Amino acid sequence: SREHDGSHCLTVEPFDLINDHEGDEDDVATNLQLIIKRFEEKILDHPHEYMWFYKIWKYSQDVNILILDDGRTGHLRQSQALSNILTEALEKKGKFAAFQIVQVRFKSESTRRMCSVFAFLGQWFSGLRSMAILKLLLEDASFKELASVSADYIVSCGSAVAGVNFLSATCQPAKSVIILKPGVLPLERFDLVVLPAHDVPQKNSPKQKVAVTRLALNLIDSQYMADHSQQLLGRYSHLKNSYRTKIGVLIGGDTKNVEFTESAIKMVIHQVKEVAVQLNADILLTTSRRTPENIEQILWREFKKFERCTLLISAVNSDVPEAVGGILGLADYILVSGESISMVSEAISSGKKTVVFNVATGTADANRNKYEHFVDVLNEQGYLVVCPIQGIAKALYNVISDKIYLKPLNDREAVTKVVEQII
Repeated sequence: SREHDGSHCLTVEPFDLINDHEGDEDDVATNLQLIIKRFEEKILDHPHEYMWFYKIWKYSQDVNILILDDGRTGHLRQSQALSNILTEALEKKGKFAAFQIVQVRFKSESTRRMCSVFAFLGQWFSGLRSMAILKLLLEDASFKELASVSADYIVSCGSAVAGVNFLSATCQPAKSVIILKPGVLPLERFDLVVLPAHDVPQKNSPKQKVAVTRLALNLIDSQYMADHSQQLLGRYSHLKNSYRTKIGVLIGGDTKNVEFTESAIKMVIHQVKEVAVQLNADILLTTSRRTPENIEQILWREFKKFERCTLLISAVNSDVPEAVGGILGLADYILVSGESISMVSEAISSGKKTVVFNVATGTADANRNKYEHFVDVLNEQGYLVVCPIQGIAKALYNVISDKIYLKPLNDREAVTKVVEQII
C-alpha cells in the first residue's frame, strides 16, 4: 500500500497451495481462484490504489498526464497547450489521454531554492530522488495532491517547478516534459524540452530532444476561437448585429521594467478612436489582470460611451474567461501591447493581422530587452507589425489597407514532430 510520504508498505502473506489431485487441472483452477480472491480482498481494502497497480501492466490504452502549475497563468496555459499536443499525438496511436493539474506550493522561498539544489545533486545521488524529499519542501496539501497522482507524463513550464518535475518523474517513473529553461538542471535530464529560439543552446547534446518555438505555446487555434466566439456572442448578444470591420484590442499591464503611464494610455486611446472613426470600424477591447486600476478607469471612462466600442471588458472587475479567445475569433485585426510574450503569441496564433505597440519603459536592461527583441525579430520576419505608441494609427491604416503583407505563424507542427519521438 502507498504511504502518505510517497513510500510503500509491502505485506508478505503465506499461501498454501491445494494439491488434492496430483497433476489435476482442477487443482490449478482452484488455486488460481483462491489467489484472485486474495487480490480482490486487497483491492477492496485499497480501491483508490488499484489503477496504480494495473498500470504496471503495459496493456492499458489509458495515459495520465500531470501538469505542474507554478501559479503563473501564462505558464499554465503553455503547459496546457503542450498537453493538448501530446494528447493529439497519443490519440493517433490509439491511446486515450487525460490530464490533471496540481499546483506546486513550496513551504517557503528557501525550500523552493533547496528544491533546485536537491534536484541538481539528485542527478548523481539516487537517495535524493524520492517523494520524501518533496514532502520536506512542499506544503502538505500540495504534496498530498502530487503524491496521489500516478502519471505517465509530467509537464511543467518555468524553472521554479523544473526540479519538482525531475524528482517526480524519476519516482513514478514517468516521462518528463518541460517548457523554458530548467534552471540549474541540464536539458538532457528531461525527455523533452520546449524552448524559444533565443534560448536554444548553440551545441545540443545528442541526448537532448528539444522542440524550438518562435512563439510562446498557447491554446489558440481555430476550434478554440470558434468555441469562445460563440460563448462571447451568447454573453453579449448585441455583437451578433455588428457587421463592420472589427479591431480587437488587448491591453496588458505592468511587468518588470514595463510601466503603463496615464499619458501613454491616453495616446493609445486617441489613436484607436481615430482609426475606428475614419475606417468605420468597431472596437472589441479587453484588459488583463495585470492592468493597473488607474489605467482601467481611464479606458472605461474613454470607451464606455464611445459608439464605436461595441465591447469593453475589464478583466479585473469582470469574470469573462472567453474574452481573449472570443475577441481573437471575432476580430479582423488585432492591436496588442507588447510587454507580454504570451499575449503577443496568442494574437499571432489567431492568424489575424497583428499590430504590437511598445509601452514606454523606465530602464533598458536585459529583462526589458527580452520583450523588445521578441517582437522586433517577429517584425523583421514579417509575422507582425511593431510600432511605438505614437505610430499606432499609421500601423493600423497600413495593415487594414493591405499595404503590409504579414505571414501566418504556428509552432504546433514543430513541437508535434518532437513529441512523437517520445511517445
